[in-house]
Amino acid sequence: MRDLGWPALAALLLAIGLSAGAAAADRALGLQPPAPVACAAKACDRDPAQLADFAVRFYAWYVDTTIAEDTLSGAARRQEERAHAAILDRMLSPGFRAKLAKLRKEMAASKGDMPEPDPSLSSLCGGVEADNILCAQDYDGRWRTDASAKIDTSAPDAIRLTVTLPWPADPNTKAPSRPHLLLVTLVPDRGYWTIDRIAAGD
Repeated sequence: MRDLGWPALAALLLAIGLSAGAAAADRALGLQPPAPVACAAKACDRDPAQLADFAVRFYAWYVDTTIAEDTLSGAARRQEERAHAAILDRMLSPGFRAKLAKLRKEMAASKGDMPEPDPSLSSLCGGVEADNILCAQDYDGRWRTDASAKIDTSAPDAIRLTVTLPWPADPNTKAPSRPHLLLVTLVPDRGYWTIDRIAAGD
């Protein structure tokens, strides 16, 4: 497990526009958000396997890129972070991106000090002390392969998934640890369902 530093997360929050080539790259990664919004009121966007697969692939990608960035430094790291930020931006709703950008701005203004809690950012899990995508300060490399997800609630304008991320067993007792649970809400945006909120479900 590794600590997630704020500079790495801040770099991931850069806003970069959607393009046809970028969307094709997302599909190649298996990260294209599921189901066109045109299907919002129909069963075609409620396929549990498709929705679960999107969430699992998203977290596998997110952890994998975080691990990759940890091995780099300087210009190479900044370039990698910009590329990852472009993909992340397309996976998140405008509202979610706006909150993350506001949090980043407040952190920059505080010059490293802990900013005062902002009520408008209360829906961001972890606040300034944790990764707002993972809702945690640490991560486990197994989240790239051992995550699972299922539909929790479903409505025409929102879908909530429960994502389960396993922690390793206690090295002293060998007893399994409680999994890390995330509640991931998808809403229609730009022709697809995108991630609008992530909350800790532990």
